Amino acid sequence: MAKPVILRDLRGVIEALDVLRPYSLTPTAHAAGAQRAAWRNVLRDLRGIEAVLITIDAFKPGILSALESAAIEELQVERGDPPTEITALISRYCRRKEPLR
Repeated sequence: MAKPVILRDLRGVIEALDVLRPYSLTPTAHAAGAQRAAWRNVLRDLRGIEAVLITIDAFKPGILSALESAAIEELQVERGDPPTEITALISRYCRRKEPLR
């Protein structure tokens, strides 16, 4: 069974945050101890959330995918269809023959 989208997205976020940390948070930067600690705490918390989600998926395969589908359906019902002006604008700019201005 495929991994739930939320796990792939969360893994991508953790890797990006780990690699793309601001320069002021590098170990050689001066006076950034509190910021470094906060950054490490955020990454640790995200890894903890990921571990919980992986555990849920291991014990109840498919439950996260079902929750994701239900959440998307609920969002679509709540939001409804986008206004026709927005749909027309997007379709106009998605055509290959019309260059972006």
